[in-house]
Amino acid sequence: MEIQKIAKILQNEPAFRSKQIKKAVFGDLIENWDEATTLPLVLRKNLQADCPLSELAAEKTLTSKDGETLKILFLTKDGSKIESVLMKHIDERNTVCVSSQVGCSVGCEFCATGELGFKRNLSDSEIVDQVLYFARLLKKEGIRVTNVVFMGMGEPFLNYDNVLAAIKTLNDKDGFNLGARHISVSTVGIIEGITEFLPVSSTGHLILASKLLGLAGTEYLKTFEIVIQLGAILAVVVLYWRKFFVDIEIYKKLLLAFLPTIIVGFTLYPLIKAYLLGNALIVVITLFLGGVFMILFEKYLKLHKSKELSYKNYLVIGIFQAVSVIPGVSRAMATIVGGMYSGLSREKATEFSFLLAVPTMIAATGLDLYKSRDILTASNTGTLLTGSLLSFIFALIAIKFLINYVKKHDFTTFGIYRIVLSVFYYFLFI
Repeated sequence: MEIQKIAKILQNEPAFRSKQIKKAVFGDLIENWDEATTLPLVLRKNLQADCPLSELAAEKTLTSKDGETLKILFLTKDGSKIESVLMKHIDERNTVCVSSQVGCSVGCEFCATGELGFKRNLSDSEIVDQVLYFARLLKKEGIRVTNVVFMGMGEPFLNYDNVLAAIKTLNDKDGFNLGARHISVSTVGIIEGITEFLPVSSTGHLILASKLLGLAGTEYLKTFEIVIQLGAILAVVVLYWRKFFVDIEIYKKLLLAFLPTIIVGFTLYPLIKAYLLGNALIVVITLFLGGVFMILFEKYLKLHKSKELSYKNYLVIGIFQAVSVIPGVSRAMATIVGGMYSGLSREKATEFSFLLAVPTMIAATGLDLYKSRDILTASNTGTLLTGSLLSFIFALIAIKFLINYVKKHDFTTFGIYRIVLSVFYYFLFI
C-alpha cells in the first residue's frame, strides 16, 4: 500500500477521510477496498485502481512443526524477494520480524543475507505491508500483532528514513497504534554513548556486543566501533564549552596529557587494529584485571583535597591513558586513576577525563577515517552518522550521571561490574 499515493488521492477529500482510511486499513484490517464501506463508492474504486492494499505478494510459506512460527517469502513489484517471520509466543505475544532491505552489505556471521549482496532499500510502505499481512492472518484467529522487530533482511540503520517512517505509521494512534515499547531496532551506537565515559571500556563493550550478535569482524565494523565516538566527543563539547572557549590554559594541559597517546597510537595503530580490536578474549581478560585493579586502587588509595597539578603531572595522566589503547582497559578508567594518583579529587579527575576524551577521540577517529577511506561509501556513511547521533544522546546522559555519582560514591561498583561481566561472558561465550 503506497501511503504517499493515498495522500495525493485524498487532496480534494474532506479531512476526516484520512481517519476513515486509517481505521479501515490498520484497525479493521480490510483485505479489499470494497470492504471499506464508510468510504464513497467512487473513492473506493479510485483507491482500488491506484493504491492496492499491498505491494507484496506471498510467494512461499514455511511453517514450523508446532505451527507457532510462520515464515513468508514475499515478492515485491520489481521482482525482488524478501522474507518476514511471525512468531507466536507462549505468553500470548505475537511478534513480526520484518526486513528493511533487499539483501544486505553488513555480512553478519549468523545470517546468509549478506551473501546476496545489497540490492536496494525497502520503502516504508513495503515494510508496513509485511506487518499488515500477518495482522490480517491473526485477525482471523481473533488475536493481533503485539510486537515488531527489525531483524529480518538488511541493516535497518542503512535505510534510516524509510525505517523511521514505517515506525511512525505503526505507532500512529489513529492507525495501527502499536506502542513504541513494542517496536525494536537495535544499534551499538547506544552502547558507545552509555559506556564511553564510564570506567568500563566502551570499545570493549562494543567488541563483546558485536561477538554476541554475531557481527562479522570486518574492517568496516572495526571502523564503525571507532568512528561513532564522534557523538560522544560532541556531547563533551556541548556540556563543557566554557572550558574550551574561555580557559586557554586547558589546551596546554590537554596537549601534554594527549602526547603519550599520540606516540603510542601512531606507532602501534596497525598492530592494534589487526590483533586487538575485535578480540573478545583480550577484552574479557582486561575487563577482569581492570576490575580487580579498580577495587584495590579504591581500597588502598588515600585521597586528599584536590591540588593544582604541574605540567609533569598531566604528562603522567597521559601515560596512564595511553595504556587504554588495549581494548577493555577503559580510557575513562585509566585517565581517572591517573588523575587521582597525581593528586586530583575524584570529581576533578572524572571531569578531566571527559575533556581529555575530545582530542584523543578526534585523533583516533580521524586516523581511522583516513586509513579506512577506501571502504566508506555514501550508504555506510549514513550508518556511521546514525550511530554517532545515538552515541551523542546517550553520552550526554552518561556524563551527567557519572558527575553526580562520583560526588557520593567511589568506583568499586564499576570494578565489580567489570569482573562479573568478564566472568559471565567468558563462561557463556568463549
